[in-house]
Amino acid sequence: RLIKKSIDQAADALGVVFAVNNKMNAEQLATIQLDIQAVNSITKYHRIENYLTGLSAVEKTMLLKIDGDNAVFEITLRSDQEDFLSLIKNGAELIKVEAQQPSPDKALSPVLMPDLNIDDGTEKLAADGVTSVNNDAALLAANQPVSVPVYYYRLGK
Repeated sequence: RLIKKSIDQAADALGVVFAVNNKMNAEQLATIQLDIQAVNSITKYHRIENYLTGLSAVEKTMLLKIDGDNAVFEITLRSDQEDFLSLIKNGAELIKVEAQQPSPDKALSPVLMPDLNIDDGTEKLAADGVTSVNNDAALLAANQPVSVPVYYYRLGK
């Protein structure tokens, strides 16, 4: 009876650490990016991919890019980001690191945008005779990518 009670308590403690609350609707699924360092071989890439897809909080993974020894994955989660990060923290596969600063030769150049008449707001007559308001600011905002949180890790030994 004492062993059974101990096993129940251990299972409860593990459940608290590794429990994941699944979300049901596809619209509710969160997306994050993982930038993982020290991925310098196909074997390590497959190891990470298998690890990520095996986590209960992960719906799907997609490799976005490989840059030197870094691999960037887009992760669609079945649960909250906190659940996912807790699973990684309690595992031994990935080690959290600080974000790398881009070197000057890899720094992004600014995107040149044509002059926009943001405050114009003038009405224009469309070809079909329907009047529409020229709202370049709204069009620009609609075309901006949605900000996705990025987390930085290094592959463990």
